[in-house]
Amino acid sequence: MNKYRSLFLAQFASSVEYRASLVGTVLQALVSAASIVLLWLAIYRSQSSVAGYTLANAMAYYLLIPVIGFMTQVVLSDRLGQEIKNGFFSNYLLRPARFWLAAFMGVLAGKLSYLLLVSPVVIGILAYLILNGAIHVSTPTILPAICVVILAFIFHFVLDLALSFCAFWFDDVWAFWHIKNILFSVLGGVSFPLDFMGGPLRSLLDALPFQYLYYVPIAYLSGKRPLHDLPIDMLTLSTWTLIAAILAVLLWRLGLKKYDAYGR
Repeated sequence: MNKYRSLFLAQFASSVEYRASLVGTVLQALVSAASIVLLWLAIYRSQSSVAGYTLANAMAYYLLIPVIGFMTQVVLSDRLGQEIKNGFFSNYLLRPARFWLAAFMGVLAGKLSYLLLVSPVVIGILAYLILNGAIHVSTPTILPAICVVILAFIFHFVLDLALSFCAFWFDDVWAFWHIKNILFSVLGGVSFPLDFMGGPLRSLLDALPFQYLYYVPIAYLSGKRPLHDLPIDMLTLSTWTLIAAILAVLLWRLGLKKYDAYGR
């Protein structure tokens, strides 16, 4: 276990060194959220409510998007795909450590350094929303949100690994990474709350895993999702995590048989 702790600490130190990149990512997320808020400010000039969301509800929702995103986002497939392509991936295979666990420790270390950097922003946003009554600090709101965020992070990690392993067959997995981000943005609730949708389309979205990356945790924090929905949410997300894990294992085993350390 000491070797994984050493990998975690080494990756954490490496992540902290790239502070400029982390700051840029934070600023990008905040600017994106601010632009959406400005858009909805214009929409609410002509009406007081949209799909049950007042202006205060909508602003709280979009301010929480970067907060939740800071915790559920995983950026792995683009870098790892390039390493598989250029042959650098061999270094992982030669290490006396299980690749999957080592990769998870690396992502976790990067996430920790990222969260430490953005913690003042997160605390500031949460304090503002709590003081304005947009969210309520209580067990029925905080507990389910934390449970969903943790499992959503694990799901995202496994899914990103599966996308990374596609590099065993494709020269570039950037397209897959880009499609994933689009799906998370549109179907995950980044562009707009999923409450704006109804009918068969909403039923389909409820069966997919994308909403758990953003919409569901925010819905719990804002009190729009009851606590008794948590078991079915966890079951659904766990099922998708298992499916993604099975896919990743299959791609991993088949890919290793094809892998050429000299690149392509």
